[in-house]
Amino acid sequence: MKVIIATCYRVGNLGFPNAEQILGAIKTLVRKKSIKNLILVGDFNLRGIDWDEGMGSSELDNVFLNGFAECGLVQCIHQPTHNKGSVLDILFSLSEDHIDSLNIASDKIYCFSDHYPITFSIKTNCKRRRATKRLTYNYNRADWDGLNRELERVNWSESLDCLEPDISWNNFTKILFDTVNRYIPKITIKSEFKQPWFDSDCFQKCKEKEKLHKKFKKYKSLANELRFKTCRREFKQLVKAKMRANFCGQDRNALTKKFWS
Repeated sequence: MKVIIATCYRVGNLGFPNAEQILGAIKTLVRKKSIKNLILVGDFNLRGIDWDEGMGSSELDNVFLNGFAECGLVQCIHQPTHNKGSVLDILFSLSEDHIDSLNIASDKIYCFSDHYPITFSIKTNCKRRRATKRLTYNYNRADWDGLNRELERVNWSESLDCLEPDISWNNFTKILFDTVNRYIPKITIKSEFKQPWFDSDCFQKCKEKEKLHKKFKKYKSLANELRFKTCRREFKQLVKAKMRANFCGQDRNALTKKFWS
């Protein structure tokens, strides 16, 4: 069964045009023929709605209520999610039977916020994505010296100067990858599903962090604790930077090891 899991944050002081945009996006998701359920969770800032009675205190509240009803969405949260007693964070589903173990946690159990954390489980059958084989470069057997010498002998001016940017770029990438293919062999590997930003840099930093953690747990010295915490902080910063670069539309043609893979 195919399920869409989506999040939404609505700024509380936005009016009817914003409501139409949000409801339009939800209707687009609901109308997808291959989708059996939609799980929508987020802070909608609809403090004027009584979800038990299905009534709003303003015309805008009723626009949202009618829109949710038109989409067939069921609101599953019926207790305050904010420390001032409002139900701001809400959970929708096309079928309430698919939501299990719904819990509104106590304040500050996970982080410092004026909102209460929400946890729940989704009851559905999922198929594990099969790993597919793909061809990639085997950097461990690369002839880096030969690659560098070959690139140094290229007459870049002849291939790039006084040409249109697109033509120069095509010439550059063709020369580069033709050379790379001669000096870096390829290998067939299984492509396991993973986050696109978790590349070799993140993997190596994670291994370093785990190694320092084991050392700290074994010897428990102040120096080992400091090295572990420093590495852990650097790992978190690296992952955040990689995520930002990925979500901000990083150039897919960047000539990096990740791109060659």
